[in-house]
Formats: sequence, C-alpha cells, structure tokens
Amino acid sequence: CLFVHSNYTEFLFSSCQLNEAQLCQLMQNWGAAQDENEKKQLPDCIESEDGLILTPLGRYQIINGLRKFPLEYQGDPELQPIRSYENTTIVRLLFQLSSIINRRFAGSMETLCAKEGFLGSFCRYHLCNPCIIEKARRSPLSKQNLGQIQQPRVSLRFLASYRTLLSLLLTYFIASWFCIGPVTCTFLLSIGYLFYAVLMTFITEKRNPHQS
Repeated sequence: CLFVHSNYTEFLFSSCQLNEAQLCQLMQNWGAAQDENEKKQLPDCIESEDGLILTPLGRYQIINGLRKFPLEYQGDPELQPIRSYENTTIVRLLFQLSSIINRRFAGSMETLCAKEGFLGSFCRYHLCNPCIIEKARRSPLSKQNLGQIQQPRVSLRFLASYRTLLSLLLTYFIASWFCIGPVTCTFLLSIGYLFYAVLMTFITEKRNPHQS
C-alpha cells in the first residue's frame, strides 16, 4: 500500500506539477472515489465552453481504470448509427422529412414550447426529450452540439423500427376483421394517441414543471 501511494504521489508531482495542498485535495477526492467504486461514475472533470475537460485526477482515474466514460452514443439521436432493428431506407427517408419540417418550422416550434399552460406542455412533450437532453448534459459534448440537441424538433425515426411497423401492420390486419378500413383505423389510432398524449402531458409536467 505504501509503495502504491508513493508511486501515485510521484506520478502527480511529475506529470501534473501540483503543489502539496493541491495534491492533498486530490488524494482526498481519490479516496472518496475508492469508497464508491461499486458505483458507475464519470472521471473527475470540469465544465467548460467546449464541454467536459478532464482534471489531473480524472486522467489518472482513466489511465488506471478507476473510472471511465460510458461507452454509448452521446451525440445527436437523429444521427446515431442505424440499428439492426431499423429499416435503413425508411430511416433515411424519415430523417430527410424531419429535417425539412424542422428547418421550416424551427421558430414556430420554439415559440410554442416556450408558452405556459397546456399548449406549451403538450408541445414540449412531443418536441423535447428531457431524458436525452439530461444525458447529453452529462456527456463530453461541446456547448454547440448540446444546444442543437436541446432545440425543439420533430423526430420520426421511431416509425422506422421493425417493431413499430409490425405493430401497425397487425393493427390494420385485425381492424380489417371488423370491417374497419385503413382510413378509419388511422383516424381511431390518432384519437387514441391524442388521449394518451394528453394524459402523459399532465403526468410529465407534474413531475418536471417547465423552467424558463
């Protein structure tokens, strides 16, 4: 233990050029990290305009395998690699359609999402994804990329999932047994989703009130 502590001290002195007070503070932080080594935590870092920057302690944690960044896609969800459960052609077509809608109505969507009351909550529920935004804030993304993810926008990529396509196909097939045509079935699905969206809007806004 004394040998490891001595090597760690020499490493910090030589590579990071820290004084004794800074080294003492880093050692305390490292000790606290060891006490929580069962938890998945990010390396020690600070926020800057360009995203997260590793501190000397954070670099030491990565080099020695004490902590690491999660190995998952951290960028724009719309630009992530096409998954095995998605149709490649449909993903690309829906991305182009979403991009056209978002460019044309970007200002209107931001105005609607900034409104107070039910209309603003309803728009934020559909055009903003708080889970993705919160994950992006904890990732080493630049402020510019983070700002793009936080912007209200339409996302249609979920329609390219084979699971979604199969569910829709089965719904239309079962509806045909009851002599319900595609147009009527689509209308009923839209009404059902509208009620679901209204309910989820109230629940989401109650848990996470809008912050201007």
